[in-house]
Amino acid sequence: MRREDQRNLMVGVAIAGLLAAFVAPSAAPAATKYWEPADGIGNWNYGPYWNPSGVPMAGDMVRIEAGGSGWTLVCLYTNATNPLLDSIYIGNVSTGTADARIVQSQDALHAGYEYVGYRGTGKHYQSGGSVTIDNTLYLGRLSNSYGYYELSNGSLSAAYAHVGYGGDGDFVQTGGTFSGTQLNVSNASYSGPYGVGSYNMQSGTLTFPSIYLGGKEEGTFTQSGGTVNASGAGLTLGLDQLGGGHYTLSNGDLNTYRTRLIWAGSTFTQTGGTHDVSDNLEIGYGTVVPDESLYTLSGTGALNVGDDMYLGYSGHTALGRFRQTGGTAVVADMLILAEPTGTLELEGGTFACDEVSNDGHYHQSGGTLTTGAWTNTYDFQQTGGILNASQFTNNSLEDMIIDNAADCRINTLSGNTGRLWLKSGDLRGSHAGGSTFNRCAFTNGATFEMSGGEFLGDLINNGTFTYNGGTFDQSTLTNYGGYGSVNLNGWLACRRIVNHGSLTVVWDHRLYADGVGCPNAFENHGSLTLYPRSELNLYNFSTKLVNNGQMYAGGAVPDQAYFLGTLDNHGYLIPCAGGTDPGHLYVNGNFTAFPSAELRIRIRGTATDDYDHMYVQFNANLGGELDVRLTEGFIPSPGNSFTVVGYGSHSGTFSPVYLPALPGGLDWQLTYGATGLVLTVIEESTAYYGDMNCDNVVDMDDVPLFVQALVDPFNYGGCDLYRADTNEDLLVDGRDTQGFVELLLGE
Repeated sequence: MRREDQRNLMVGVAIAGLLAAFVAPSAAPAATKYWEPADGIGNWNYGPYWNPSGVPMAGDMVRIEAGGSGWTLVCLYTNATNPLLDSIYIGNVSTGTADARIVQSQDALHAGYEYVGYRGTGKHYQSGGSVTIDNTLYLGRLSNSYGYYELSNGSLSAAYAHVGYGGDGDFVQTGGTFSGTQLNVSNASYSGPYGVGSYNMQSGTLTFPSIYLGGKEEGTFTQSGGTVNASGAGLTLGLDQLGGGHYTLSNGDLNTYRTRLIWAGSTFTQTGGTHDVSDNLEIGYGTVVPDESLYTLSGTGALNVGDDMYLGYSGHTALGRFRQTGGTAVVADMLILAEPTGTLELEGGTFACDEVSNDGHYHQSGGTLTTGAWTNTYDFQQTGGILNASQFTNNSLEDMIIDNAADCRINTLSGNTGRLWLKSGDLRGSHAGGSTFNRCAFTNGATFEMSGGEFLGDLINNGTFTYNGGTFDQSTLTNYGGYGSVNLNGWLACRRIVNHGSLTVVWDHRLYADGVGCPNAFENHGSLTLYPRSELNLYNFSTKLVNNGQMYAGGAVPDQAYFLGTLDNHGYLIPCAGGTDPGHLYVNGNFTAFPSAELRIRIRGTATDDYDHMYVQFNANLGGELDVRLTEGFIPSPGNSFTVVGYGSHSGTFSPVYLPALPGGLDWQLTYGATGLVLTVIEESTAYYGDMNCDNVVDMDDVPLFVQALVDPFNYGGCDLYRADTNEDLLVDGRDTQGFVELLLGE
């Protein structure tokens, strides 16, 4: 049987038993005895005070009535014989303002029913002895009646007890023991009218398997001490939508099997004491809106739930809210916030549970919540306090917001829908001791926006990461292709970046990566774009950017893109930010182009900003492919020169080199000079293959340089390595030897 079916069955059985008790007929009493002392006060066991005369015997119905103004009947109970009476009526007259009372300090009173306030006002004061009610104890039985019971010592038992039924009733317990099967406070089960009841527990012990507060009218229970036990169906607040139940616990112990806040705005206010629930705590179980049930925990209160805690209930529409400003709450299993009716407001104190399922509203501004796993599908807002979670999955269609002084500590975080917005506060892993925290392993499959605060961890981005501000400097970013994109709207400093997707540093923005403890500070396997006046800074020359993808970086002078560190290029590099305009890339460090690399240069004119250019502050170790192209219909003229790569020093050469075709009679000259690689347009008549020292003559002075071009091209010291390409196949190798010899011999 499902747990919900079991619950409903238990409640149904309890209600059925209650109804049966109310309607079950009783045998006719042996006699009806009226209490009529001449002066309004006297002892129970004095026969002449009774009409007809004689102390009540077994099976008798007893009526202690009062009426008129100022006429109060007080029966001092002493009866050593303890007969089983049919019933006792205290306050059976509906007129006047006086009341009838039993004052008991000893002996035993035993009856099938006791009506304290039947039509009028009745009171029972018990400071000792025992009272046993086999069936039902009523406080305020009929309309306009009032019943009051005060228990300071001794024992009281009743199978069923009603505090407030057709009339109003109050029960005050300052000691002693009260036990039975079912206690009802303002929970009448007939057609009305209905009374209001209250229970004031200051000391002593109250034990009923089932306690119901509220039903047809509001029912209140105030506990400032003592022990309350409800181990059957437990404690239920608001059994009917017409009247809520209200429990206030400031001290003492409350032990229940289950606690439910169901209808009509029921409330549980705990400022102290201990509330132990061995099964579930259910807040907002009803099906009528806008009813909201509220549990408030503050002060020194301690709440312990042995199974699950429900705020709202799946398939039901009543609202359930838990607000904590202090105290401690421990839930052994799950905290369940139903969609969208459940709300938890944590403002102070500590809350611990094994798992959280949030389909409702979670708002934390203070306190500490600790859980193992958290699944979030709706509203999450943390503006303060500490949240500890080993694992957190965010699939919310609403924003998950971390703001202000929030300290969000999550070891493993993932999300596939919605937006996680770190506006302020901290997002990191668990506390590792002292001032040290573990790292948050965050896999973002949706949207992560950071506008402030601090993120400490490793971000794997399969969605969209938007950085507007905040501290990220000890964290790593891995951005995956196909789904991952990064928008940098602020200056981002981090530990390491691995990009498999699309990453862009826009105008006037900077991206820092120090690479501490990492093999490389930046690895690009996707698309990396540096806009004009942008900066990629690796802090020093020993840290590397390794490009295995496409890198677009540059801008017109003086708005060139800036890179600080060592750049290793294994992929595609063009010194512009995309589009048709040429650009300039400044590398403040060393540059190495590996055999798999390609450097693309576009030329559309002779002005500085009309062709792509890269400048390397220190050493440029050249290799791989150089691909030069003319754009926008530009045709260079003889004597035009273009410094496409500048450097402080260089080694190696590009191979292969692809140069654009020129009109007849013109050719390209590549010169690896002391400060840069220069492309010059020359006339073919002055372009001599084999002229390795560029003195316009092929002679024996060119032989050592030709040999060096073949065997040690990376350290070539001549003016143009490609003058050794005598067969014009754009490669310098042994096949050029025959042509060089022919040129040397003048053939």
